[in-house]
Amino acid sequence: MGKMDGFVSAWPQKVFALHTTHSPIFLGLQQNLGVWLGANYRKEVFIGVLDSGITPDHPLFNDEGMSPPPAKWKGKCDFEGKACNKKLIGARSFVGDNLPPIDDEGHETHTSSMAAGNFVSGANVFGQANGTASGMAPLARLAMYKVGGKSCCDESVVLAAMDAAGVIIGVLDTGITPNYPSFDDEGMPPPPAKWKGQCEFKGMPCNNKLIGARNFVDDDLPPFDYNGHGTHTSSTAAGNFVSSANCFGQANGTASGTVPLAHLAIYKVCGVFECSESSILAGMDAAVEEGVDILSLSIGGPSDHFHSDVISIGAFRAIQKGIFVSCSAGNYGPNKTTLSNEAPWILTVGASTIDRNIRSTAILGNKEKYDGESLFQPSNLPSTLLPLIYAGVNNPNSATCEGSLNNTNVKGKVVLCERSESIDPVDQGQIVKNAGGAAMILMNQEI
Repeated sequence: MGKMDGFVSAWPQKVFALHTTHSPIFLGLQQNLGVWLGANYRKEVFIGVLDSGITPDHPLFNDEGMSPPPAKWKGKCDFEGKACNKKLIGARSFVGDNLPPIDDEGHETHTSSMAAGNFVSGANVFGQANGTASGMAPLARLAMYKVGGKSCCDESVVLAAMDAAGVIIGVLDTGITPNYPSFDDEGMPPPPAKWKGQCEFKGMPCNNKLIGARNFVDDDLPPFDYNGHGTHTSSTAAGNFVSSANCFGQANGTASGTVPLAHLAIYKVCGVFECSESSILAGMDAAVEEGVDILSLSIGGPSDHFHSDVISIGAFRAIQKGIFVSCSAGNYGPNKTTLSNEAPWILTVGASTIDRNIRSTAILGNKEKYDGESLFQPSNLPSTLLPLIYAGVNNPNSATCEGSLNNTNVKGKVVLCERSESIDPVDQGQIVKNAGGAAMILMNQEI
């Protein structure tokens, strides 16, 4: 076999077990022992599942050993009779309002039981893998939101079900621009009764979308965003639907955040350039006390010990209160130790790419073409080729188009500038324009 073309490696065959009952054991979770017992089987947790419905009489959804749901639960059960119980505390259908949320395909029954199915002894498949089955959080409560059938799932239906949960997202950043279109409250219900936050804007900038805004940088000023970063991250997380959104006419369409009908609570913990530890921790404490469901932070520093990292400490307190914490992984890499916010109780989100680019092509005199990207694409550029000049041709210190280009004749020419972390690209373009340049090509550092 080793001499066969294309052979890489071989090893003795292993026998694998079905995962019906083995997944919790594989994770070291055992009934009446260890992590499960120490965490009280997550008794006070509500798990909302959006899927294809549920089979309510499945044995994994029996309520043996379950206490009644806490008073804060405000959901309802669309099944007739007594299909819901102390385990399955809610079930709603957003597909056909006149039909109960029965699972016609089996997918949600599967996913729900994996998340929070109760203990079932003697579970097996045709006699195989016999044992005690359960989900990951056996004593957590389940609320089911049917958003699709076999073909699953219309966007509007999913959004309606997500909104039913009344999610509040707390964003710690540079503040917010409250009159930004993404923060319009059209179609938004009032904030949940649990919300205890406040709005520090004078007048009426807060609404049913932007339900709170506080400043932990300067107590005497409203939490306006003078940088743009907080408005960007907040609208990405939960911006409402905005039709005809575009940038200089490019990428025209309907824009929205990831959870368009969630409420937003803003905690300004950063100035224009920096975020102090004391402000971050104060903001996280306030968000926890005021009733957010999710904390979102697109800020961070170098990798550090968890016990001396304020975001790690604040996030640990938040998850103890049942609040989900999502943080950015940072702007550096891919070298070692370049990750930020890597505590295991934080969802650390790294950068990626998307399937869209707004292309701008540079055509050289030798007919070579180089594709770049630019949101600014005026229609009045001349069709004739313009001279191309490198900004650092006479002075290497001018390569990044910082300061003055007086020592270089750039008038009427396309200027090639190198990217720099010490100056904004818009400012580089302004310097080229002030020197008489016709256009700028910004060159990134080689990776």
